[in-house]
Amino acid sequence: PGAGARAPASSGPASAERSQEPGAVTYIDDVRLGTCVNEVSDSATSDKNSGILPLVSCSAPHDGEVLARFLLPPGIWPGEARVREMAVQGCRGRLEPLFERSPVKDRLATLAFVPLREEWPDDRLVVCLAVHRGVAPLVGPVVPGGAGSPQDTVPPGTRTAPAPVVAGAEAGWISR
Repeated sequence: PGAGARAPASSGPASAERSQEPGAVTYIDDVRLGTCVNEVSDSATSDKNSGILPLVSCSAPHDGEVLARFLLPPGIWPGEARVREMAVQGCRGRLEPLFERSPVKDRLATLAFVPLREEWPDDRLVVCLAVHRGVAPLVGPVVPGGAGSPQDTVPPGTRTAPAPVVAGAEAGWISR
C-alpha cells in the first residue's frame, strides 16, 4: 500500500494473524510492542490514516520502535488539539522511563499515532513509538537486552476497551 492509504479497521482474528515478521507491512494498530518500523518521522504526533508501516528487524537500521499502547478516555470527541495533547502526554509518560535506560537516550523522541475523528469513539487507541532525532537511524532495540518494559494496556487488534476503563490521576491517562 502507498503512503497515506487507509488500512481496514483492525478487528477479530484476521488482524491478529497479520504477519509481524520483518518485511511485512502492517497497520499501526496491529503492531506488537517491541516491533521496529520504518517510514515514520520524528514529529510529536501522526494521524493513523498514515499508519501503514513496513516492519523491520530491530538489528537493522530503522526509524522507530513501538513501546506503548493505551486508550484515550471514552466520551464525545474532545477535539483534535486535545486528542493530540493527551496522546503526547500519555506517550511521554510511558516512554521517558525507558529512554533513561537507553544508551541512545540523547537521540530519542516520542511519536504518538492518534485516532481520527471519523473513527471516534470506536477507535481511541494511541500507539507510542520511540523514534530517532536527526538523520542517523536507530540500530538495535531502544533498551537492549529487554531491560525495558514496554507498556500495553490494550491487546493487539483491540481498538476500544474490552472492559471498563478508569481515568488515572493525570488527565488523559488510562489504567486498568
